[in-house]
Amino acid sequence: EEKAAREKEAQAKAAAEKAAREKAARERAEKEKADLAEAAKQAKIAREEAARELKKREEEERLAKKRAEEEKRRQEAKLKKALEAQRREQEEAIFKGFGSDPKAKAADAGKDRTTKAGVAGGAELGDRTGVLADYSAAIRARIRARITFDPARAPNNPEAIFEVTQLSTGQISKVTLKKSSGNPAWDSAVERAIQASTPLPKAADGSVEPLLILSFRPQDPR
Repeated sequence: EEKAAREKEAQAKAAAEKAAREKAARERAEKEKADLAEAAKQAKIAREEAARELKKREEEERLAKKRAEEEKRRQEAKLKKALEAQRREQEEAIFKGFGSDPKAKAADAGKDRTTKAGVAGGAELGDRTGVLADYSAAIRARIRARITFDPARAPNNPEAIFEVTQLSTGQISKVTLKKSSGNPAWDSAVERAIQASTPLPKAADGSVEPLLILSFRPQDPR
């Protein structure tokens, strides 16, 4: 009886220990499952937050790019307007130099002195325009010959516009980039070539334009 009692007690103890182990194993499994679920939840939250942050950055970059493009268009329009005004001033200065009025009405057929001056100055203006065309071509040829740049580095053929002031001797006194091509290497190559071209050629009549607006593109013919 004592032996049976001890065996029964041992069996009960073994059963209790087994039950305890199984319970502990279930609790560990449930905890691991809960931990995995929590980790998955946190990972999902992190992915969603990263997606929102990426979308936010992309929107900010889009808006910044749009603002930059609008500002570029405004600056280009402003420059174009300024260059056009400058061109008109130069043309009017040339007309006035001939004693003619650029606003003279051709329909007046010389009935007033202003119109007569305009008509009389036409031939001289044509000659002067030819001189200026040759003068401009000579300056551009001199500068382009000194540009060191591989056109393949600028396949879109961007335009760089410079304002150049010179002395009566043709010596360059100032070079200003008025409109960047968007390709810094091309801008720098043109500016170096302009500086290296001093003194610039004079017109056939020995005159010099104190202010020049020059534009260059990489793929323009030399």
